[in-house]
Amino acid sequence: MHADKPRSNQRLTVKEAAQRLNVSEAAIRQRIQRDSIPYEKDEETNRVYILLDKVEDRLDDDEPEVNHSSERELIDTLQEQLRLEREGSAELRRIIAGLTQRIPAIEASPDEHGSDLTASEKPDGVRGHSVSQERVQRRSWLYRFFFGPE
Repeated sequence: MHADKPRSNQRLTVKEAAQRLNVSEAAIRQRIQRDSIPYEKDEETNRVYILLDKVEDRLDDDEPEVNHSSERELIDTLQEQLRLEREGSAELRRIIAGLTQRIPAIEASPDEHGSDLTASEKPDGVRGHSVSQERVQRRSWLYRFFFGPE
């Protein structure tokens, strides 16, 4: 394959080279296709061997540190984002809890027409509903949505 380059000291299978370089076998095969790694093909067995020398072995030791530092930065950034999202979620839960506690107070207040009379206080001809039915009817749709009808 590379006639102008000197032959390497080590001849490894794709699997062995992947382990040595700390990459996947697919990555080694892609490098072969791109012709970015020295290799030779055994015509008899049709196997591909990767040619590695001592310089490439040293690169194996250097690359993971760079990857680890960038991975560490990414992990730290994602952890910070997760922390902020959790804080935001906790704040929203507090707001919802406060609003649901206010629902009975809002419904107990007089309606917009100013009629806060109960069934017993209405004139005799108007008392068609019981007090509990009137309370169910006065409940807001929001209360019925969260707590259901009585």
